[in-house]
Amino acid sequence: MCYVVLAGYGLVALSGVLGKRMRSLSFTLGIAPLLILAVVGSSLEWLGRDTCPKTEQGIPTCVISLLVTLVLISIFLLERRLRTSNVSMARQ
Repeated sequence: MCYVVLAGYGLVALSGVLGKRMRSLSFTLGIAPLLILAVVGSSLEWLGRDTCPKTEQGIPTCVISLLVTLVLISIFLLERRLRTSNVSMARQ
């Protein structure tokens, strides 16, 4: 699982330097498994199953991964919206 997560974060990071078309593809391919694994792992943790390793403070790492994934999705969507509004402003 760790390799899947590493590959997912790698694709998300790569999307930051790619062109417009490849950016969305790379981000989507990277974020999808991250989101699925984080939601499933966090859900199982909240249902009382010990599925994810915990930090020294006792926080399941899948919950941290879920929060990071949601922040990355928010940043991606915000950047996309800002880029779209800048393009439409430039046309006026």
